[in-house]
This record gives sequence, C-alpha cells and structure tokens, in this order.
Amino acid sequence: MNISFRLPVILLGCLFTAVSAAAEPAGYEVPAITDRIEDLPFSVQGDVTLQDGVLVLPAGGASLRTHARLADFQLDLQFRTAGEKNTGRIVFGAQDSGDNAAESSGYSIGLAGAAAGRLTDRADSQPGPTIPPGQWHRLQLTVAGTTAELLVNGQRCWRLEDLPLRTGWLEFRSGREDGAVLELREIRITESGHRSMFNGSDLSGWEGAGSGASDCWEVRDGLLLCTGKRGPWLRSAEEHGDFNLRLEYKLKPGGNSGVYIRVPTGGSHHGEDAGIEVQILDDAADRYKSLKPYQYSGSLYAIVPAEPRVSRPAGQWNTLEIDCSQTAYRVVHNGTEIINATPDHAPELGRRRTAGYLGLQNHSEEVYFRHLRIGPSMADQLPPPKPPIQATDPAPTASREFRTNRPVAVHLLPGNWAPIDSRDILFIEGGMKASEAEHQFRIRGYSQHRGVEPLDPTRRQWPQPSFR
Repeated sequence: MNISFRLPVILLGCLFTAVSAAAEPAGYEVPAITDRIEDLPFSVQGDVTLQDGVLVLPAGGASLRTHARLADFQLDLQFRTAGEKNTGRIVFGAQDSGDNAAESSGYSIGLAGAAAGRLTDRADSQPGPTIPPGQWHRLQLTVAGTTAELLVNGQRCWRLEDLPLRTGWLEFRSGREDGAVLELREIRITESGHRSMFNGSDLSGWEGAGSGASDCWEVRDGLLLCTGKRGPWLRSAEEHGDFNLRLEYKLKPGGNSGVYIRVPTGGSHHGEDAGIEVQILDDAADRYKSLKPYQYSGSLYAIVPAEPRVSRPAGQWNTLEIDCSQTAYRVVHNGTEIINATPDHAPELGRRRTAGYLGLQNHSEEVYFRHLRIGPSMADQLPPPKPPIQATDPAPTASREFRTNRPVAVHLLPGNWAPIDSRDILFIEGGMKASEAEHQFRIRGYSQHRGVEPLDPTRRQWPQPSFR
C-alpha cells in the first residue's frame, strides 16, 4: 500500500450538505433492542428500562455494554438527551473486564452540550455539530481498522484515519448530573467480520446427522427450533478450523442442549481426535443441582468447567460466544468470559481435533436459537489466557497419610496435577482419601471419563488440596 503522502486526517465540524446514504455494510447485523429488557444482548448497570422500543438510561451513570467485543463494526441508532449539561456518551474500544464499566478505557463520543458529536479523548478534536437536547437524532459510527467516522443526522462530523484501535466493548452511558437522561432506539450493530449461519427462513447450510433434519428441527417465527422430538443433531454443511462463533439460545425449565465444535462427521466429542461439546443447560433447575462442574452451561464438557456460571433463567435469551484458535479455546457467556484455556491448563485440549463440523445437539429438549453467525478467530486481538500457576511444594514423604470426608478442590485434568485457578479446579463433594505411600489418590463419588491416574512424584508435582 502506498503511504507516501498519507497523513493523519481529522475532518472537523459537520458538512452542510447531507451525505448520500452509504451502501449497506458487509457483515452480520444484530438488532440490539428486544421485546423484553431481560433478553438484551447487553450487560446492564443502573435502573435501565425499556418502554415501547425505547431504552431509557436514567441519570446517574446508568450504562449498557455489549456482550461481545467488537473489532470492525457499524453502529446505527437514534438518541435523545435531556439537559444541556448532560454528559451522556458512547464509548467504543472499551478495554476493562471488571464490573465497574465506569472506569473503562476507550474512545468516548459526547452526545449533548459542548461535547456533542466530539471524540472527547482526542486532545486535538473540536466540538461537533449542534445537537439540541429533547430531540431525536440519528447517529452512525463506522470503525474499520484504524479509521473511524461519525455521522449525525446524515452529516459527517469527523473522520479519523490514524486511530490506534483495539478490539473492545461498545458502551452507552447516561450522564451523572440530575436529569441527565439518555434515550436510545432502533439500535443496530453490524459486525463486519461475521456472516450469517442461519437465514431465518429455512435450514440452508445445515443438515441432519444420520437422518433428515426436519425430523426434529424447524424454523418458527424466524427462530431455529429443536422440537425435542426423536431425531438427529444438526450439523453444519461446512467444516471449520479457527473461528469465532456467536449465537443466542433460549431454554425451557430444565432444558439441555449443546454446541458441537470441530466434530467429525459422526459427532464424536469424547476422547482423542474428537471434537468438543460446549454445554447448554438450565443451570438453576433442581434436577441439575448435583452435576460435576464441567457439566454446567458454557463448559467444555468433561474438560474445562465454566467459571463463573452466568446462565440467565429459563425462558430468557442467553448469548454465547465461542472462539477457537488451534488448541486455544475461549468462551464468553452473557458477556462474561468463563473459559480461556489452552493445553497448558487442560492437556486434554491438545488431544482434540482442530478442524471439523459445527453442530447443535438434540437432547430431546425444546430449545430455540437465533442470530447464529461466524467470523475469524479473534484470539490475536484479545488478551492471552493467564499462565497456569505451578505448585512449588515438594512431594510429601511416604510416612504420612491424608484423609478427609470434607469437600475439597483439586485440579484433576490429565497430565497436570498442579492447582491452577478457579476456572480449572474441579470441586469434589464426596471427599477424598490419599495414600502418600502409594503416591496415588482414591476419590469417592467422582468419575471422569479418563479416570484418575497414579501420581509419580518424579514426573509430576504433588497436588495440594484446598478445603472449602
């Protein structure tokens, strides 16, 4: 690319002629406003309400944050503010992952007063157009690579071509001043790197594994439905290697399903050269209260448990994002990262396939899916997983024995006996007995598909149980 005469450019102030309507952006458009506030694909802070298709963010710093981090995207919406001193704003490229999104870093666009339309985090930026409070205004923000452009009411406010962008969340915030209300409607977010895997009309791109998909799969009111009748799991027509998969699902009380990733034609997701199942479950159902940690929603089934558990109640829509890059796996559930693991954390991941089919499980339960889309893996744009914490205590002498009937937490993934962090620890409710003279554990009331291996102190570090 020739950059000999390319300079950082900021076009300031609105053009006085309307910009002609741009072509529809390539990518997947997510309609971000749902019929019920509990189904929003956002993390919500404050007393946000949804009234007749309008999201109302009250004064005091109420906020919405997308569940998914965004790289290249286009945002279209209408907004209305109250009060000249309203500090309501939009933040893109937000980076923190804590509960207090008020402290997140990113690029902030003012929506009212002197900061209206201005990228407030740029010292060389100038105020944008006049945006009177109390009126509805249309906004379009486009981000592609290092270029970002803002249009308000069809007029360009600025275009930046030298912005150091990072993949991050998109946030909407009301002002903290009294009366600083922010209202939003017709929010549409187009994820430029993703494409649809479900057209809302038929099962194009999918097939039944072993029998006809129509035996138990159908399209109803634009949603993909597993009816729960006897029949096959649903298999993608294409195989996939590295990818970023996003979808929403809804269960009935006690519901159970799963997403197969990189499975062979027959769907195997247990053992060497198999794929993996990402669990979908109504975690709160009483029938599931005694499951193993790796059996709850979002877990890499029988390999890595979800931590924390953030399933929404049955009957509400959940968002699920699965990112695979070679043997690295990242799962985001309802906006919370619950798994970020490699074979260093769970050696079993190194035994699984790195390419194969995607699939949706038929567990004889009714389950709905929508907004299925896939794009390239984002692993190189996001923080890497934390390295495992290695135990340093020496193996105990053969003269001691350890016994307990209390619940314990011990890392039991094959080939790595060191305790790591909470997401890699399995909780053993039945207690344990360990004979150090024999260098092995005997676990009561616990089963794992690969079993519990003897501990050789010359090759592995001795696991240190922690009591809960």
